[in-house]
Amino acid sequence: MMTFNQWWKSMYQSDLHAPLFYTMPVGLRFEIGPVEYSTDDPNYFKIAEQRVRTIWNDLFAPEDEVYVVLHIFHSPGLVYRRHRFLERYFYVRPSLSQLAYEVLPNPYDKEDNDTKILRFSIKTTIANVKKRVIIQKSVWKDFTGTGIFNDFELYIVRIKDGVVYYLYDDRGLDVVGNSKAPLQALYDTHTSLLLDYDIGKMKQQFQTP
Repeated sequence: MMTFNQWWKSMYQSDLHAPLFYTMPVGLRFEIGPVEYSTDDPNYFKIAEQRVRTIWNDLFAPEDEVYVVLHIFHSPGLVYRRHRFLERYFYVRPSLSQLAYEVLPNPYDKEDNDTKILRFSIKTTIANVKKRVIIQKSVWKDFTGTGIFNDFELYIVRIKDGVVYYLYDDRGLDVVGNSKAPLQALYDTHTSLLLDYDIGKMKQQFQTP
């Protein structure tokens, strides 16, 4: 059976790591946290979660086959047990034999030989993914303390077309891929949520002449 790493290399030339919007062929970058509210206002997180759920629902169908890929930043002395990933993010827990596990170098600092990326990946369907858990874990990432359970990247990768959904934290969401066709509807429907800073690049890719 093809592993996630083998499948990814068959689809893309670049590695899977942030910032995807700048490293992948085509992409959208959404502003998730509403700038009109402070993070002390409960409406900030309520609206952020609503925005993410709406984009998720518009992008995915329950039957979509996906890889769920977790990157944990690991330093010596820290422990992350594999069963946590299996228990936390899926309605029907996959078996350990289905879990692919890799140790990768730190892609953000080539001179850092201590910090490694622990990559866990599972092939499943969107219907089996705990959407609410993933959204809340990512949106609240910077507001629930520190440690190995908060220093992570979580990617949802759709197998049929290679589209990657990456909610990096409360500030933003990248949805990227190989071509604009699977992303065009998101661009057309959610133009108001696109991040102003990168809107020029997105218009060049998606706006109809």
